[in-house]
Amino acid sequence: MRPASLFISLCGAVLGASSIPEHSIMEIQGRGHTSPFAGDSVATTGVVTVVVATGFYLQDPTGDGDPSTSDGVFAFTGSSPAVQEGDRVRLAGVVGEYRPGGDADNLTVTEITRPRIDILSQGNVVPEPTTLACDEWLPPAEIIDDDALQCFDPHADGIDFYESLESMVVRVPDAVAVSVTNPFGELWVRGPCATGTNARGGITISPGDMNPERIQIDDARLDAPAVANVGDRIGDVIGVMSYRFGNFELLPESMESPTRGAVRREITTLQGDGGRLTVASFNLRNLARDQLERIDQLATIVATNLRSPDIVALQEVQDDSGAVNDGTVDAAGTYAALIDAIPAMGGAAYDFRDIAPHDGEDGGEPGANIRVGFLFRPDRVAFVDRGRATATTSARIVETTHGAVLSHSPGRIDPLHDAWRLSRKPLAAEFEFAGRTVFVIACHFMSRSGSTPLFGAKQPPTIRGESQRVQQAQVIASFVGRLLAVDPSASIIVLGDLNDFQFSEAVTTLGTNLTNFTDQLPPSERYTYNFEGNSQALDHILASPALARGAHYDVVHVSSEFGDAPSDHDPVLAQLSFVAAEQAPALAAFPNPFRATTRIAFTMDRPGPVEVAVYDVTGRRVRALHERHEEPGQHDVTWDGLDDQRRSTVAGVYFIRVVASGLYETTRVVRIH
Repeated sequence: MRPASLFISLCGAVLGASSIPEHSIMEIQGRGHTSPFAGDSVATTGVVTVVVATGFYLQDPTGDGDPSTSDGVFAFTGSSPAVQEGDRVRLAGVVGEYRPGGDADNLTVTEITRPRIDILSQGNVVPEPTTLACDEWLPPAEIIDDDALQCFDPHADGIDFYESLESMVVRVPDAVAVSVTNPFGELWVRGPCATGTNARGGITISPGDMNPERIQIDDARLDAPAVANVGDRIGDVIGVMSYRFGNFELLPESMESPTRGAVRREITTLQGDGGRLTVASFNLRNLARDQLERIDQLATIVATNLRSPDIVALQEVQDDSGAVNDGTVDAAGTYAALIDAIPAMGGAAYDFRDIAPHDGEDGGEPGANIRVGFLFRPDRVAFVDRGRATATTSARIVETTHGAVLSHSPGRIDPLHDAWRLSRKPLAAEFEFAGRTVFVIACHFMSRSGSTPLFGAKQPPTIRGESQRVQQAQVIASFVGRLLAVDPSASIIVLGDLNDFQFSEAVTTLGTNLTNFTDQLPPSERYTYNFEGNSQALDHILASPALARGAHYDVVHVSSEFGDAPSDHDPVLAQLSFVAAEQAPALAAFPNPFRATTRIAFTMDRPGPVEVAVYDVTGRRVRALHERHEEPGQHDVTWDGLDDQRRSTVAGVYFIRVVASGLYETTRVVRIH
């Protein structure tokens, strides 16, 4: 080791007499996302904390005590620098704001470029890591960014918080993996005091909370990435705070091997019987017929973890030639491979139905022609085959003396509507179970892929496909509304990968006349997918009032938390009761939304007094519509949009409540002008 008193100039003359203005690292970083000295020549001093192939990180050993200013900065040399950790150096260079990869979606990193370096002393103590603990260094829990990067506040804003630690040495104590290790060696973890944690160790999003407590660990300085599943314990992670690919990240030099958590693949407790129907949705992640190992794994999930549901709506089934772009659109071979494997894994015998897309028109992997389809158990349900629909045939609702039926089963819903451009078309079908017709609509909404990053330069982030998913939801909601207008007691199930959250505009629009079973779960358990450490619900099952009562729902966690899973989505499963019981009145309103009038239809199981009333969003009763004794059967009443004083109500959300024999049912209506 060189003597500590040695004074060495690495890039030219000694800088002591230089006229370049000298500033502390904290002054150079400033209280914001960009340096107030960007483009200027500056000189500064600090201790080298980390050396990498293209430069080194420098940190002020004492700092300025201001949590808004970073104590560290990156010195970009362009090649391996001749410094060591613990060197105290003085450098002079030009302050730059580097945008990683030149990607406009990335934030910039403050650095000093092509510096002239003087080593002042060696063997100095590297500054202690700043610990992300339950004190002033606790990441904000609820906000990524709400001010378009204009008002810097690291105590309230997740982006600002990590910016204030840019290029500093940071410790995450007792880190827990909240994602699996991805193919790039990146792993997301959380420290103590994170909000939204779920029972399996992950961290779940909620409205307004996209979990800035999570932090990415990158393997750039590691010999090998730490391979982990969600819930694994990592111990303390110490590294320098960097930023790349739209995310702040720690670059540790070493990590403990993950300690496996107690998370195991779930097996549902929900099963069908003579009066209970089980319906599941499962995204198979680009299933091709030649993926034999994956097919066996998926078959095991259907047979064992889902206990062979009566109906399974599938997404991302590829055509028989897989991703080969040869014009093939039929997928009978892909279905057959999965159907043959399920009994071999101890499951039931299945049949399938789908409608092949036109080549290249439904999005997804080029050449693969992914689509939605149904598996069903002929020993439990009967599929109603009607008509000979093509990819462009639109299923219509037909009113008969026996109720509503579909013109085509299976049949696509309005497949030529612009809402389905380069996206999977929804598939409707009729089934018969326990003497009743069940309408099932399988969906796979427009992808979110291509959205800008949460920790990116565009705030609020741009969510790809958001408006198109709302359009798609409107098309399905309109179809459901027309079906309920013909038969208010219709048994309707809408399910699939909606690529959006239960609180999103698209999913709430879809649920206008339906119950979303995701909302029945505790908030932290509402997830089917994991993206960059955020557990989130993209897959949903919704049902009409006739099926919502007495239903049970389960997200069967077998995929999103495990690195070796055959899919990246957890399947969802509902058990729906067809057993006659004392029930609250079935209730529906149509049209909904409405301008002048809406018809409120309800079905009673036994005679008794009935009250129908309208309430506003504050819970105040707006209008009493119906108060008398009724016999069992279907009844309806019309609301003309007036209150009890016969004044017109304002546009907005209202709730209709029907109370019969001490039981009640509520539905939401929207009045527009």
